[in-house]
Amino acid sequence: MVNYALLPVYLVERTDVGAGSVSLIVARSLFDNEVCFTCLLIDLWKVGLKDGFGKRSIKKSEFDEMFNVMIRDAKKCGVHYHPIDNSEAKWLVAQGIRIAENVGTTPVNKKWVYVVGDISRVKIGGSLYKCYRCEKGELQPKDDEFILEVARSGMELAGSPEETKIEFVCEKCMRKKRVHARKKKEEAQRRKSVTEDSARRVSQGLYEKGYRLY
Repeated sequence: MVNYALLPVYLVERTDVGAGSVSLIVARSLFDNEVCFTCLLIDLWKVGLKDGFGKRSIKKSEFDEMFNVMIRDAKKCGVHYHPIDNSEAKWLVAQGIRIAENVGTTPVNKKWVYVVGDISRVKIGGSLYKCYRCEKGELQPKDDEFILEVARSGMELAGSPEETKIEFVCEKCMRKKRVHARKKKEEAQRRKSVTEDSARRVSQGLYEKGYRLY
């Protein structure tokens, strides 16, 4: 069996942080013009690592063409891929497996996980689910238990239009959310004040010129 961890990393990219479902692509160089790759779908909000595919050998030119098509199609849907360190990829996979094992979903074929590398040393503690925004912050025990209960009871709906939408965030992100909401409110009030002041100035100017406003 090939020890993929020893192969040079060719590409590691993931879709947007905080989107819930993560598409992770990891490719490693085999020879001068060939790579092996895996594409894993990880649902950090509900069921964990739920799908994967790849190829043990493909020409780099073919892989590059395939990946460019994926990027283009994703952008059409408002989704973007971003380069990340392979250590982050390992964390995502480990977290995906951790969630899947607790929910009870069918495990993905490990041959596609091996391409990412050795995840046995990735230790993740604290709440099972993490903050829906930053993906690392801890959740309250009652929230953690509730999400797991929903994931277990609604597994057949996962990924469908009928899927229940829930959002839980850590304390740090909640503070940021409050600050953002306050600033947004203050900006709206400022704009309203400026608009009203401009309107008064225009009205006063017209009045001084002898115009009557009805």
